[in-house]
Amino acid sequence: MTTRAPLLAARGVSKAFFGNPVLREVSIALQPGRVHALLGENGAGKSTLINLLSGALRPDGGAIEVDGRAVARMTPALARQAGIAVVQQELSLTASLSIAENIGLGAYPKRFGLVDYN
Repeated sequence: MTTRAPLLAARGVSKAFFGNPVLREVSIALQPGRVHALLGENGAGKSTLINLLSGALRPDGGAIEVDGRAVARMTPALARQAGIAVVQQELSLTASLSIAENIGLGAYPKRFGLVDYN
């Protein structure tokens, strides 16, 4: 059985805000076809790690990999191209949309910060 490279990985990533370390050398590998959970208490750095993996934040150290290749600068656009999307924990992102539409909201093309339905 061949081992496939993780679809998404963080290798020794660190992040600090205003000199306060939030993540210190965290590594995680997300394998294809698996369900993954990220658990921890409030303030443990879960959201920060998700923001690093999705390109919303830049790590202070370490590397992000997509399909086994290191990414020099992860961006939200690159994350979307790789099929990476984040569904926030708020109970109702957009009340007028269905659950499926809320989940896919990040996939809609946007122009000037607004959804472009054309």
